[in-house]
Amino acid sequence: MSDDAVNEAELIVINACYCANVALYPSIPACIGCSVKLESCLVLAHCCCKCGTPGLSCRAFGDAACIQCGIPCVAVGCKSPSTCLKTQAQLMCLATSCACPPDREIPGACALLFFACYPQYTCCLRLSEARFRAVGAPSAPDHQNNLELQQPSSASPPSTLEMTERFQ
Repeated sequence: MSDDAVNEAELIVINACYCANVALYPSIPACIGCSVKLESCLVLAHCCCKCGTPGLSCRAFGDAACIQCGIPCVAVGCKSPSTCLKTQAQLMCLATSCACPPDREIPGACALLFFACYPQYTCCLRLSEARFRAVGAPSAPDHQNNLELQQPSSASPPSTLEMTERFQ
């Protein structure tokens, strides 16, 4: 869904309840028009009426969909399941999005009237700042790199005497 007509990095979260959010799209003239994308278990749908965006066609989803059809402003298709639900709608300067489960494009957040308390306490949180790893933990290579940084450079572990001296 990342090839849509809305630049998520520019969205400022107004209200959010973990997997769903309403955001301000302050980019003019990019915000003029409307765009809708939907992905649920087996169905893909996209509708776009914005200036400067390429028209949709029978190959709007590329190889992601096994069956698809479209006209210049609407496309639908079927695909193998990859997420439960993912949707994004934008009308002028307001954008709504929902992902169940949340992902890197539509991350989880909690906010009310521009004041966010998750993933960080801040005002006017940009959706790009709310991004997190889908599993919530570092991936194996990142975790391994962190462990290597914490290890002393010597090949042998510190002796009991060295450890005692460090903590005194």
